[in-house]
Amino acid sequence: MPGIYYGGLPKTQLSSTYLAFLEKALTPHSTHFTEDTAELKILQQQFKVQSALSIGRIGSQLALEPNFVKEQFHILHRHCHENIQEDKHIINQLNAYACWMWHISLLSLASRPKKNLLGNLDDYCVELKLLYVNDKKNSKARKDGRFIPLSDFFIKTLQNYTAFLEQIIEAYGSFFRQVFAKKKITVNDLFGKVIFSKDILPITVKEWQSRKIKLIPLSRKWVNSYMQGVFPKNMYSNWLRHFDMNFLMHEQQEGKPALAFHLIQALYGHDQRDREAFHPHSSLIPNVYVQQARQQLQDNVKSLSIKHLERK
Repeated sequence: MPGIYYGGLPKTQLSSTYLAFLEKALTPHSTHFTEDTAELKILQQQFKVQSALSIGRIGSQLALEPNFVKEQFHILHRHCHENIQEDKHIINQLNAYACWMWHISLLSLASRPKKNLLGNLDDYCVELKLLYVNDKKNSKARKDGRFIPLSDFFIKTLQNYTAFLEQIIEAYGSFFRQVFAKKKITVNDLFGKVIFSKDILPITVKEWQSRKIKLIPLSRKWVNSYMQGVFPKNMYSNWLRHFDMNFLMHEQQEGKPALAFHLIQALYGHDQRDREAFHPHSSLIPNVYVQQARQQLQDNVKSLSIKHLERK
């Protein structure tokens, strides 16, 4: 089951849920099933002892610890914030912001790290706070995409990014038209793109006109190469999707429940065929899915204390 591969939960949470089920099922019939009631009391005592000692978890062992992820986003923010400033080379500015958007998108949308991850700006419906994503086109089991709720944090990040691109076009638009042989440079031309420049940061016109300098869409290969020396080694490409799943499955502090598993399946595109969210045969309530998933994704970002990028 995909959920077990991606996610997991503490043993104490699993034990308490199972015990609650047993109590609910057996207590009303305690007068008729004395042996079962006696066994339930034994289990209650065993679970009480185990909960006090248990620190393990069930499910995927790939998910990273929240404090580690929080530290990596602090490092990422510092790196990107430094490189998007106006005194930096234009390639450093564009690429740093695009890299930031790659990681925020994966965290906030729980999507797969595919090539051209951000897609087109027109794909994002800010009014409805929804994005239609189809990141599993090669799958025989699922040909259709899914709707992902956009959190307030992500919408603000998206708006900041487009404002940044507008500033870049205002400052470098005429120059880019010459370099990339375009009559007009728009936000869509730069949205989710990076400038690939092998080995050098071009200064002269001759260097800029080199065939080695290209405008390419974000990809995991580029991001992994760009983040070498910034993130620790062996950071696998899907780490944010795994982290999201574990956060959504985990019961949070102060009695806040985990996101219902059928809603997680809808968010991840793991729901059954012809039972997908918004499908006529689905029993999922769209408004419940949108509201609860959006809030949980917002809480995920909040738990990591992530701040927006700003140019001085």
